[in-house]
Amino acid sequence: MSQCVGTARRRSVAVPLPRGPRVLGQSLMADQPEELENALWAAPRSLEESAALARGHAAREGERNHTLSVMRFEEKARRVEQHAAVIRQALQNNEKAPVD
Repeated sequence: MSQCVGTARRRSVAVPLPRGPRVLGQSLMADQPEELENALWAAPRSLEESAALARGHAAREGERNHTLSVMRFEEKARRVEQHAAVIRQALQNNEKAPVD
């Protein structure tokens, strides 16, 4: 029994949407696998660059004694680094997954 969440409309017919990240990933990878994989691997690098910029802003704001700004930039850096780690881990797990 497959699980579905929500519906999509195609020619006025309700079509159940499959549920779960594996199904979504398989669907996305089937359309344009190389382009999607490149974009997904670029995402953590981009997020890590964003975190580095936020940390730089935090350092400059710290020099100006803007404590609230420092806290906000540091929080943004932590949040973005966490997102990058989640994406990177998912990509690495996907590489290890057996191909059906």
